[in-house]
Formats: sequence, C-alpha cells, structure tokens
Amino acid sequence: MRTGQLLSWHPSIARSILVFSGVGILAALDCQATYLVAMVEPDRIVIAADSRWTIGNRSEVVCKIHAPRAGCAFSIAGLFHQPETGFDSIALANRTCETPTPPATTPTSRAYMFGQIALPELKRAIDYSRREHPLIYNREFAGKKLLSGIFAGVENNEMVIVVESIVLNRDGNLHQETTRISRSTGNEIFMTGISADAAVRLLNKHPNWPRADLVFHMVEAEIDENPGLLGPPIAVLEVTRLGYTWIRPGVCAPPSLGSIQLSKE
Repeated sequence: MRTGQLLSWHPSIARSILVFSGVGILAALDCQATYLVAMVEPDRIVIAADSRWTIGNRSEVVCKIHAPRAGCAFSIAGLFHQPETGFDSIALANRTCETPTPPATTPTSRAYMFGQIALPELKRAIDYSRREHPLIYNREFAGKKLLSGIFAGVENNEMVIVVESIVLNRDGNLHQETTRISRSTGNEIFMTGISADAAVRLLNKHPNWPRADLVFHMVEAEIDENPGLLGPPIAVLEVTRLGYTWIRPGVCAPPSLGSIQLSKE
C-alpha cells in the first residue's frame, strides 16, 4: 500500500488513521525519506522516527524529531535543505519554538507560523530547481506535497498533532494545507513515509501493545522493509501536558537527558 490515503484498522485501536506520502530523494533539494508514526492518547502523544538521511550515494544518521524547548516538539517530512538558496526547513521550524508566550505556543499557531515563514523560502528553492533541473522539477515536484511540518502538544486541554503541509500545484503555485490529528477529530494515529504496509500489518497484529512499544516496532518494521532508505537508531519521544520525555533518544538527545518539564512561572 502506498501512502497518501485514509486507512482503517482494528476497532480497539482507533477510528481512523492518516498516512501522508513522503517525498523521494531528488537532485538540487535534499529530502528525507522519513518514516514517522505518532499516536495520540488522552494525556500524551508518542512519536517515533527512523534516523537515516540519504542524498545520492551519501547516507548519514540524523535526528528527525526535534524538541528544542518544553512545549514545542516537531518533525519535518519532505524537502529540508538547499544550500544554493539557503533553504533550511528545520531552522525555520525552530524559529516557531522561539515564541514563549500564548497564544503563539499552541501546535496550531506554531504550525501556521511555520507555513507562513517556510512558503516564501520554499518558493525560492523550487524556482531554483525549476530553472536548473527542469526535468526533475516536472517529473517529481509538480502537483506534489513538498514539505510537512508536524507539531505536537496541548491545545484547548487536548493532546493534538497539527500538520502544516505545502503543496506545489500543477500550475506552479504553492499552497498550504492544515491537518489536525486528535481524539476529537477521530484521527488518532498519524504516519508519514514512503509506504506503510509493514507498519499497518504490525498494528493490526498487535493492537493492544503499549503505545511506546508499538510505535517503536512500527518504525522498525518499515526499516526492515525499506533498508535502502530508512535506518536506525529509532528515536521515541513522549509529549505530555507537562513537557516531554525521550523514551528512546536515538541520536536526538543524550541518553541522560530524561524529562523536560514546562515552566510553572
């Protein structure tokens, strides 16, 4: 099963699942073939991702879940770097975490801010690709979802994930799309990646596993199925109403970091 469609599964898990397509490895723009899965529970969100970054024949181990401060946790799927134009989606997402005061601290406000600041930067990067690599641009970019910023946290007393995506229309214009994942919307599990077959099979086979274990093994199953694009270590982050905890830090944090709590000031 290719990603980008709505799925259903064992009723004891949830009501529906959102799966977003990942972006391939393309010339002129660095992309992450990320597999990420997040599950929303009443008082927490658990997020897991692989750690392989590949461009051409190069492959590195990188962090794909970012929590620069308590109350701001995010991940990026799709295009993330272009040295020629200075485009850097992770740096742009980090800027949204620098605003410490409400109402700009909710996942919705951070996601919207990310889309607003990323859109003109991405347009410059895409225009460069269109000029310098027109064949790749027409084949791989036009009509595709290029970039998604995935923000997790608490909003209106509910644990939520808000995904802000930027899509390139066939006419060459970019537009934003917003998706909300929460228990109230009926979408409690979110995945993004090049496929989801192995993860969904495991999800259906073990619907009652503890969620932190389940997301880890779902990423593990996708790594086994796509070893050329995905790879360990697997990072697992728990986001709660009070802050976050690295259950499995992978390369995202020192093993001794532990829990980061929201300030009570």
